[in-house]
Amino acid sequence: MRTPRLHNLRFRAGVVTFFALVAAVFAPFGGVFANNSAFAAPLQSVPAVSVTVPAGGTATLEVKGITLQAGGALPQGALQFAQTATASDRVRASLYYGINWGYADTDPQQVALAVWFAQTGQWASGNHAIAQRIADAAASSQALPSWLVDGRSATMLASQGVLSLSAVTLAPAALSQAAGSGTLTISNTSAQDVVAYLPYGSVFSGASGSAAIWAISAAQPTPGQQVTATASVPTSAPSNTPQPAATWTTESGYKPGYVPPTDTAAPAPATATDVPSVKGETPSATATATDVPPTATTV
Repeated sequence: MRTPRLHNLRFRAGVVTFFALVAAVFAPFGGVFANNSAFAAPLQSVPAVSVTVPAGGTATLEVKGITLQAGGALPQGALQFAQTATASDRVRASLYYGINWGYADTDPQQVALAVWFAQTGQWASGNHAIAQRIADAAASSQALPSWLVDGRSATMLASQGVLSLSAVTLAPAALSQAAGSGTLTISNTSAQDVVAYLPYGSVFSGASGSAAIWAISAAQPTPGQQVTATASVPTSAPSNTPQPAATWTTESGYKPGYVPPTDTAAPAPATATDVPSVKGETPSATATATDVPPTATTV
């Protein structure tokens, strides 16, 4: 005969055994979960910047950049869109996590260290704790992180001749001489509006080096010339020669206040507002003359 006390003891023992088995099964995965939570970030969590470039018009992007020269300063002068559209996948992954975690704004030097490490495999500074975290995340990424973005790649469309990208001049940041910001103008040479984005890690190069840049915001697009061409009024060069006074005519072709002479062979046609017609009267031949177009009030 079972007593209530014995039943409770067996129940408790069963519960303890169950949780012990669960702990044993999931114990090997504990380190994996801990490591991921330490340096991994969800993919596609960095918002992208897209802009509509009007047909024949332009759009402006505010951009930031990091030099690709390990241990070097930000390249100065005009940087042109390079033939190599983007940096390597490892560099872009490092840049992605640096932006995603906010270090591109708060500690851009650490992001630069991680980018350089992705290129050379060597640390350019002994102080690279944050950069190590970024590099580990980039190395553990199974695929290249991508942003949720609308439109088509501006660099791809530039290589196809649909868009053109201006030169970029980057001003060094206060927190790091390896990073900076500037402005990129996108011009649309096609006859249709284009929605485009700048891939993060796009490479722009100049005489003093190259930089990987990304967009942070977009300005108001500028319409193309064909949008405003019908509203433009051609102007002549300034001249001291007196010009004749401008005149204008009424719908009948006469200047305001002008009274046609009465001795002309064909008097001015009568309108509905001049002399009321008499019932049964046949209109005169001169009332239907066609040498002067009728006014709007005769209809």
